[in-house]
Parts: sequence; C-alpha cells; structure tokens
Amino acid sequence: MEKGTDELKQTTAAIRAAKDAGVQHLIWSTLPNVEAISGGKFHIPAFTGRAKIDRMVKEAEFANYTFVMAPFYYQNLMGVLGPQKQADGSSGWALPLDPDVRCLHMGDISDLGNIVAGALAHPDEAGNGEYLPLVGDFVSFNEIVDTLNRQGHKFSLNGECCDRMALSPDGRTMYVPSFEGMQAGSKHQAARRTLLADLERQWEVGVCVQR
Repeated sequence: MEKGTDELKQTTAAIRAAKDAGVQHLIWSTLPNVEAISGGKFHIPAFTGRAKIDRMVKEAEFANYTFVMAPFYYQNLMGVLGPQKQADGSSGWALPLDPDVRCLHMGDISDLGNIVAGALAHPDEAGNGEYLPLVGDFVSFNEIVDTLNRQGHKFSLNGECCDRMALSPDGRTMYVPSFEGMQAGSKHQAARRTLLADLERQWEVGVCVQR
C-alpha cells in the first residue's frame, strides 16, 4: 500500500459506487487477518487492513458477493524479490525462513482470473460470501531453489539473515513479517486445517471453471 493512501476511504467509495451502479455480484480481493490469526504477534497492515474490510462488503447486501484470496505469486521472484548477489558471490536470497519448512502458498498471477470467472459463472455455488483462495503449490523455499536450479541456475538461500534483502523499506516492512508469519503458521495444527479447507474450496472453484 502506498504511503498516504486511505484504504478504508477508498473502499467505502468503491462499494458505494458498485451499489449505485447496480452491481449484482461483487468480487472482492481480500487477505487473511494476520493480527487475529497470530494473536497480535504479526503486524502486516496490507493483509489485516484488507481483511477488516470484508465486513463492509457483507453488510452492503449485494445479491451475490465472493472473496478471492491471492497467493504469493511466482512472479514475485522475478521482481522485488528476485535473486540478488550474496556476500559469498553466489546469486540467491537472504530471507528470514527455515529453507526446509513448507510454508509458501504459491500461484501464477494469471490464474486468478479463472477463480473470478468461475465465481461469476456459478454464483449459486460461489456467490454467497465464499472465500476462494488460489493455491497452486504449497512449498518450502528449498523446493523453489531446487526447481530453479534444475533449470540450469545456481541459486542459493541464506535463511538466517534478512539484512541483505534488496527491498525498499516498505517492501521489507511487508515481506519480512509475511515470511515469518507463514513459517510460524505452518507449524500450527489449526493453520494446517485451514490450508486443507482452502485447498478444498480452490478445487471446487476449479470444477466450476471446467464446466
């Protein structure tokens, strides 16, 4: 989120405009309420702020409404989180992650449109306030590195320090707690049950798209 923006004000205006325009099925992009899930341990406004808006969407009383949840995009590793030159001369990442912990929900940004199309095509199944996450893979960072290295790269991961992350201050404020939160959540039984439920809902929407 850019500094100085007022997401609550923008959201209120967007929802009001949709109602005034007679929108019958609102698709709203949301994210998990990290503060609630972690008991206040992790502060990620870009996630929690979006989640708190869900209530406004529900109270707007659209005929149909659906929440879609984007994953950590594969494309992130080609942009702000692309591999950087490390102190030992290798190319790779310095992230606050145990490289062996499977905690990353990943997906292709271009697949999110299929989720939206499926929801719009089948409002009776996905238009009653359902949460539809896109989860293409559930992986550890070592699995990411191994996959890329099988393509001929020689990437590495330093999971003990994030001081060398080539990120803007805003990017570091968002991504570092995000990685820490994902790793902590992967070790919690309730989080694993949530993952299974998310995957099941994702499969159901996939069925809709294929019809």
